[in-house]
Amino acid sequence: MIRELQAIVTKLFENEEYQCRRTKDGDESCIMHEDKRPLTKTEKALGWVQRPFYGYQPDNMCCTCRAYWHAENARQAIERHELLKRMEEREKQKASV
Repeated sequence: MIRELQAIVTKLFENEEYQCRRTKDGDESCIMHEDKRPLTKTEKALGWVQRPFYGYQPDNMCCTCRAYWHAENARQAIERHELLKRMEEREKQKASV
């Protein structure tokens, strides 16, 4: 499943038809803009030094960047799920020895 999600993410990122609207106007992409957006007081209180990708605000993005952001978050979530599953399996194997 991760490979399929990665393929979607890559297609969105590389497809010129689905280019960021801001980039077309010569500006930086919505993703870059979110990356550079100053941290909020709440985020600083959480101890963030830099905003993680999942912390970006999709409402600040064009439709294309928003689609890319959701697809990449889905890929990362599935990857974490599979990692946790493997870790649980290893723990079960250790416990049975």
